[in-house]
Amino acid sequence: MPDKTRTDLEQILKFQKFMKYYIVLLQNNLQKIEVRGHSHNLFYYTFDQAHDLRNLSWQPFKLLSDICKKYEYDPLIARDLIEERINRRLEGECQTIDNQSRYYRKGLINNFRADL
Repeated sequence: MPDKTRTDLEQILKFQKFMKYYIVLLQNNLQKIEVRGHSHNLFYYTFDQAHDLRNLSWQPFKLLSDICKKYEYDPLIARDLIEERINRRLEGECQTIDNQSRYYRKGLINNFRADL
């Protein structure tokens, strides 16, 4: 029997509906941090918890698990499908809606040892 999560979320319209609901849920439950720069501003979302497995308070995909219960989806499969669509692994769900320029800058620093 095919998995309901995969069957539903591989359909683009169902995936978009699910993600719209999930993104609104994230925006309403995460803290938005704005970093003001000289030429541009950057923002990101956070639960204000360190992404560390030793942190017992950290629940990296709690909201995803909550929304999956509503849709009767498997949260692990849903996470895999989201990661496939956005082409990157997530440590926590706050990264689902983070500003991409933050990752671009971090990549430049890590790859080229540039201090931007």
